Amino acid sequence: MKKFDKHILRKMYDKGIISKDNVSSETLDTMLKGMEEGTFRVWASDSFDPNNPPRTNDGISICYFCGEMYWVTPRQDAFTCGGKGKACEPCMLNDYFSRKVR
Repeated sequence: MKKFDKHILRKMYDKGIISKDNVSSETLDTMLKGMEEGTFRVWASDSFDPNNPPRTNDGISICYFCGEMYWVTPRQDAFTCGGKGKACEPCMLNDYFSRKVR
């Protein structure tokens, strides 16, 4: 997983890659402010290319564990932990391995 910064997020919005279908302009402003203040980060998979439009069901989601936002694909959006909610890949892996150790 990699983080991407507010400049990439803004560029994606300006190019129409992020649209009102997956994040509203009000949410985008909140996200940009949060990224500037360091209150959350946006994650993407290593293969994610912000210059190419994402697939239809991609969007932004919030991880149940760390509370940070992450870019989701349909595969990642399926990550749930015991019905608690969606999880970003780093948290999902941490949860999986912590349960294996117990």
